[in-house]
Amino acid sequence: MALSKLLSGRARTYRPGFLARMFPFGKWKLTLDPKLSWRIRLSQGGDVDLSCLDIVSISISKALLWHTVEIRARGRTDNLSGLSGDASEQLAANLHAFINTHLFDLIGTETDHLLDVDARLREITKATDSISRRPISAGPSPACPAALPPHFLTRFWIQN
Repeated sequence: MALSKLLSGRARTYRPGFLARMFPFGKWKLTLDPKLSWRIRLSQGGDVDLSCLDIVSISISKALLWHTVEIRARGRTDNLSGLSGDASEQLAANLHAFINTHLFDLIGTETDHLLDVDARLREITKATDSISRRPISAGPSPACPAALPPHFLTRFWIQN
């Protein structure tokens, strides 16, 4: 399936082949809905919405008869088994495209906020660079724990 079909505005549903659905590992359904581009719906004994921002990796593994697409998200791993080699590659490619499209849209709508975050990060890294380049003869840097008052250190260690 081409990327244009994936992004045509229609929800796409993926399931294992007919024969694989007869086995316990073949009881899943994955839905990619461009209208709800922030999430991927997975039905595997119950409906679960996986946030595109929580997905860490997508990989394919080959078994004796079937291929498996593994989706790793924060706090969970889902295996979509019972696919042919071509179907698993296509599903993984479509998942990547769906997630990347969501991320591009998110970046496009949050440009001002991201520029503000970028400016603040640049200030922090410049300050860190100037502290790390400070000569030893200049005395302790402001970030050095020895330069902090003793009551601050005591309070910090007791709380943590």
